Amino acid sequence: MFSWFGLFGTAFMSALGLFGLIIVIWAIIDIVKQERFTDIEKLIWVLIVIFFNIIGVIVYYFAGRTKAIDLEKVRSEISSDGQYCPYCGKRIDKSFTYCPHCGGRIKK
Repeated sequence: MFSWFGLFGTAFMSALGLFGLIIVIWAIIDIVKQERFTDIEKLIWVLIVIFFNIIGVIVYYFAGRTKAIDLEKVRSEISSDGQYCPYCGKRIDKSFTYCPHCGGRIKK
């Protein structure tokens, strides 16, 4: 016996699954492109998103994306003498190549 509910229910669940896959892929791409995360932080966020799927994406969106300082904001606020790390915003010595607080490479 043919059931319209079964047909629409299957289509709805397929669309929901496709949407879930798309947002997981978006989150992974967004994580990998972030300059403000260290490699280990990127790995941890990717594993969270892969293993927890939509819940992992929601956690990343609300916690991970807002965790780090906005690089453009920091770059515009620091002086040209380079006394602050562009990644974590903490005060550093001018001679440092890497930030002792976050490990970010300081461009000269």
